[in-house]
Amino acid sequence: MNQTASNLPRLGSIAAFICAATYIYGFAVFLAVLEPAGFSAPETNAEQLIAILTQNAALISSWYLIIYVLNAIALTVLVVALYATSHATQPDLAKLSGAFGLIWCVLILGAGMMANVGLSTTLGIEDPVEAARMWRVVTTVENGIGGGNEIAGGVWIIVTSLAARAFISPALRWTGIVIGACGLMTMIPLLEPAGMVFGLGFIAWFVWMGFALRRI
Repeated sequence: MNQTASNLPRLGSIAAFICAATYIYGFAVFLAVLEPAGFSAPETNAEQLIAILTQNAALISSWYLIIYVLNAIALTVLVVALYATSHATQPDLAKLSGAFGLIWCVLILGAGMMANVGLSTTLGIEDPVEAARMWRVVTTVENGIGGGNEIAGGVWIIVTSLAARAFISPALRWTGIVIGACGLMTMIPLLEPAGMVFGLGFIAWFVWMGFALRRI
């Protein structure tokens, strides 16, 4: 293995920890600030919604940048690192893992750019009713490509957990498979709460994978 390739597990480890940190930050800001303010409450009327967006514009913009854009950048590094470390022992699964991983990275990055451009556009509309209508469209598209259904992430973590079996423990492998299954469950409306297990479980998986890569 050349020097450049030998650095990939270390870079992947750092990237995994960054991914975990973006998830923790995302949950913390949402639960501590945005949710109490009524950011996603269905009963929030147009005037209240636009007031929330206006008062918290800087926080919401940075929140989207971290949970989507920074996450996508770090995730791309992790996907490439996992492909490189798995390819020698599981070449076919490694290729599938890399493909699904990069698809997920693109979707996450697109969701972040959509959310921030949409926020700016929404705040530029003077009529609060029209602005609220625009924001509903923005968030619908953002959720559709960025995590309302965790299909891409669910498939990626399952395939990755199988491809990385040579250097991860069986416990980590099965944890990834269970998390991925929870992500796929979000396709069924009645099982959408499984998405919370998916998100919280991914924090543990990222940290665990970060330590696994560090040992290579």
